[in-house]
Parts: sequence; structure tokens; C-alpha cells
Amino acid sequence: MITTEPIRSPQLNRLQHELESGNKEPLKLFWKRIKEQGTPLVEEFESDSQDRIVTFLWQTGGGTKSVALVSQMTKPTTCPMTRLLDTDLWYITLQLPANLRATYRFLPSDLPASAKGAFDVSRAEYRSDPFNPKVFAFYDDKEDPTGLKVTHSVLELPNAAPQPWIEPQGYVSKGKVQLHQLQSRILGNERRVWVYSPAKYTAGLGQPYPLFVLFDGWAYARLIPTFTILDNLVAARVIPPVVVVLLDSLDAETRSRELVFYKPFNDFLVTEFLPWVLTQYAI
Repeated sequence: MITTEPIRSPQLNRLQHELESGNKEPLKLFWKRIKEQGTPLVEEFESDSQDRIVTFLWQTGGGTKSVALVSQMTKPTTCPMTRLLDTDLWYITLQLPANLRATYRFLPSDLPASAKGAFDVSRAEYRSDPFNPKVFAFYDDKEDPTGLKVTHSVLELPNAAPQPWIEPQGYVSKGKVQLHQLQSRILGNERRVWVYSPAKYTAGLGQPYPLFVLFDGWAYARLIPTFTILDNLVAARVIPPVVVVLLDSLDAETRSRELVFYKPFNDFLVTEFLPWVLTQYAI
């Protein structure tokens, strides 16, 4: 986490000086430029630094008493933003590593910052950055129509590591994904299981395939482009063709119980789960 420091954006400094002189036109031009180039506002230090000056911006109408940046980049994770004079511009400026990739949201409120905490509001009150087209969606459970979709904005600074494996490639053969329901007598519950078999998978011929098991299966099946990554890695021969089984974690309470050295869950894996996979796939 990056603890917020009183760093000021050079562009915002200039804008404030112009506004204090009584000229309101620069604010209109500033917002016009921001809408064209997108946010956050990223500036370099005068010195040869590996960091960047990153300013998160929120434009608001009347009635807003506070705005906060919500992210894992700051400590605390909900960090109050500052209003620029009496304008519609709220901001927070951070010094961040130039290779950072992270997500963030905003929490505008009609209450003062001291009167409303991050844990007192529903997810529906958080907002993504309207000037940033890069987003990451959570809780968009296609198999569960009651799932709540929450959209986070994505910050990618200039030196962020490339992610060559996450994009579909037209020349790469795709594996097959099947969704199953697996009942456990030991655990007394049923869960979704996604199984990825590689392109040209054949059962009963040649050597069995390596098995790769992922817990938090829904997250890997829906939030992370796991199947695209596997297709690309297999095609590039970075890994051999592999069968990947993604076990759903059901809910937070069940996950917290089962994934922390819980003997019934271990018994389920050994006596129910693995035998089931062996009957279904050549591993």
C-alpha cells in the first residue's frame, strides 16, 4: 500500500493559481482536455524518478459533501479526496511506482467524510471512473442471475508489466470447458466444477494428462481469463497439454471453513473429488 503524502500535481497547481486570479475559463478547458485524454492524470517528476505523480479526479454536481478514493493503493483503503476551491473538481494525488497496475473506485456522498465510512454503504454506492474506459468487473456470475456486478476502474502506468497470455490469439486452438455439478456426501453440499480439457484432448489414448486443480473456481472461470491463458501457454509449449479442474467455493463462510486445513474437505478431495475426476477424464 502507498500511504498518501501531500504531493501536488503540477497541472492542478497551475489550475488553482488561474482560478484564484478570478479566471474560470481554465476549469472548462481542463475538463475538456481530461474527457479527451482520460484519467487518471499521470505526470512525471522533474528528477529522473521511477515513480509517477498520479492524480485521481472526480467531477460532481451540487449536493456532494465528500468523495473518497477506494483502492488497495492507499492506507487506509478508503481515502478522502480534496475539493479544489469551490469548484466541481475533487482530487487526490499519489506518488506511485511507474510499473503499477491496480484497480480503484470512488465513493461520492452527500454526507461529510467523517459521517460515512466504507463499511456503512452498499456496493451500489461505489462508482467507477467515468473518464477511464479500462474496467474490471466483479461478481458478474453468469450461472447465478442474482449475482451483483461491481465494476472497478483499472490503472495501468507506463511501465506496467506486459500480459501477453491474457488476450485470445486467432491462430491458437481452443480447449473445451464443461460445467458440472458435484455432490459431496462428506461435506453435505453441492458445488459447480468447471473442467478445462486442452485442444485435441483424447481420452484413453497415450499418456494421461497432468492434472491442475484451482480452488475459488468461479473467480478463475469468470474473473480471470484462465482458459485463454491456458490455450496460449499450451500452444506456445510453455506448459504441456493439461486438464484443469476449477472447484467452486460456494460462499465466503464455506470458503473460510473448507480451505483452512479442514479435514472433511481434505477427505472430500481424496475420496470423492479425485475418484470423480478419474472416472471423467484421462489424468
